[in-house]
Amino acid sequence: CLFALDALIINGILHIYLTHDNQYDGKAIGLFFKKYLDTLKEIIDYCTGFKDIVFTPADFSAAKIKQEELDGLFI
Repeated sequence: CLFALDALIINGILHIYLTHDNQYDGKAIGLFFKKYLDTLKEIIDYCTGFKDIVFTPADFSAAKIKQEELDGLFI
């Protein structure tokens, strides 16, 4: 494989594995992975920072509901 990023949760802990072909510079891979982890932490902080539960259409994909319809349901 040229580059693979695998993630899984085991016993509530996120494990991330990065494998790459030797054609990539180790320093560049390290910088990429640091940026990836920093961005992932920002996303987690953002998503866990809400005081109220927020629903999106992705939470109800089978219903094919729009955000405006959701907003009207949970006022």
